[in-house]
Amino acid sequence: MMTLVERLRSGSVGAAQTVISKEMVQEVQIPFPPLSEQQRIVGLLDEAFGGLATAQAHAAQNLQNARDLFESHLNAVFTQRGEGWVETTLEDVCGFQNGFAFKSSTFKETGYPILRISNIQAGKIDSEKLVFFNPKDYRENLDRYRIVEGDLLIAMSGATTGKIGFNTKATVFYLNQRVGKFEPSPKLNKRFLFYYLSTKVDENLRISAGAAQPNLSTEQIKSFILPHPNRAEQDTNVTQLDALAAETQRLTRIYEQKLAALAALKKSLLHQAFSGEL
Repeated sequence: MMTLVERLRSGSVGAAQTVISKEMVQEVQIPFPPLSEQQRIVGLLDEAFGGLATAQAHAAQNLQNARDLFESHLNAVFTQRGEGWVETTLEDVCGFQNGFAFKSSTFKETGYPILRISNIQAGKIDSEKLVFFNPKDYRENLDRYRIVEGDLLIAMSGATTGKIGFNTKATVFYLNQRVGKFEPSPKLNKRFLFYYLSTKVDENLRISAGAAQPNLSTEQIKSFILPHPNRAEQDTNVTQLDALAAETQRLTRIYEQKLAALAALKKSLLHQAFSGEL
């Protein structure tokens, strides 16, 4: 059965955009029961929606609590440091590789995938909307711009400036300009670096502001002050954070599924109410 909106759209006119006239709305026939039945249905819906609203609020709060707990523990790792922690510039313990200036005029629909700043999302590589290139279009040796599984990257300009992400895929990408790759020394656990930088995304965005668009330079990134303990303690911190992150993701999925189910139930109740099934 078509909804009211679908019926109006199906009868709308206009080329550039959908147009619904006043006459079309006035001519719509709306079936409805006697007033006493309407009042009964409204009462049922009010009661049901009140319960749903409470359940949705609880699920949303539980979802936020799970995220807040992880963020609180993550920040505590770097603010409540134990003995033996030191502060160095990132350059002291980590190499950094900037991207190559691939020419947009040579982009292909197939070939070798290029990783751009927009592909760094939510701590991972988003492989949607990739562009590709053919190595034959370039004289340079592009091997040092390869991104393999496990590489940690940072967006250096645009709306995603400061965001970081791992390549979790077996796919080999190539590093575009304004995307940087971290190359930690054996003294630095790469995931420890990831967790630290994930607490600094907003700060890095503020550092990069002021130009026509946000921009982090290679020099700014290399000069980041990195607090860290010895490698063994870094490994311990990473193990604990990984476990807490996994539990947070599990709870997030549960509460997101619950919110989706509650929204579907509300939609189902409305359908039943206006199809005479309630």
